[in-house]
Amino acid sequence: MRPYILEIRYEFLSLLRMPRFAVPTLLLPPMFYIFFGLIMPVGRFTSAAAKTLLAGYCVFGVLCAALWGIGAITAAERGLGWLEVKRASPMPQFSYITAKLATAILFGFVIQCTLMALAVFAGGLHLEPAQILQLTLLTSAAAIPFGALGFLVGAVASPQSAPGMINLLAFPLAIISGLWLPAEALPAGVRQIAPVLPPYHVVEVALAILGRRGGEETGMHLAVLAGMTVLLLGAAAVAWRRHSAR
Repeated sequence: MRPYILEIRYEFLSLLRMPRFAVPTLLLPPMFYIFFGLIMPVGRFTSAAAKTLLAGYCVFGVLCAALWGIGAITAAERGLGWLEVKRASPMPQFSYITAKLATAILFGFVIQCTLMALAVFAGGLHLEPAQILQLTLLTSAAAIPFGALGFLVGAVASPQSAPGMINLLAFPLAIISGLWLPAEALPAGVRQIAPVLPPYHVVEVALAILGRRGGEETGMHLAVLAGMTVLLLGAAAVAWRRHSAR
């Protein structure tokens, strides 16, 4: 267990000390929240709008942490030959993957705490302890499918192309899935695409937790998300096996 804990600690500290990753990852979701939730509305925004924005940007935060912290960093480490060094070392086989996922969860947690503080103290939103716990568990679990997508990018993209590929993934995923705007505000054609994207199902569950959706379809969203997670993990595993065989 100790090697896993040390690997997580050093991975988290290394990214925290990397301004080009830590600064935009930690500040972008709260900046969007402040602008769209606190500055644009006149006066205090409504509880319904506050909960909708909170759910979307919490999911957006862990999505960015997973795609950038895993996808871009893994591609860079692969290009530098760092993965070969890791494989040759006596470290546990899955400690590298575990550390990447845990770091995405930790960054997502920091972002979520920042967003909740803004919603409560600046937006006047009331959150029940059970809602905070459930939302935290959901966003932590969401790091798995998002992280699998990040590992897939890290396996197929070069260090130079990975940032561009992640930008092409992250922002369309956020917009189409309804993380920046409620799904109801999107064009009908876009809403038809959303159900095939993992972030859409995560944010729908988050909205149900915060009382913005009925809970009748929560089980369906979780089941679809689980299936997508298995597919993404399988695709990432195949991509990494092909890379290792080269």
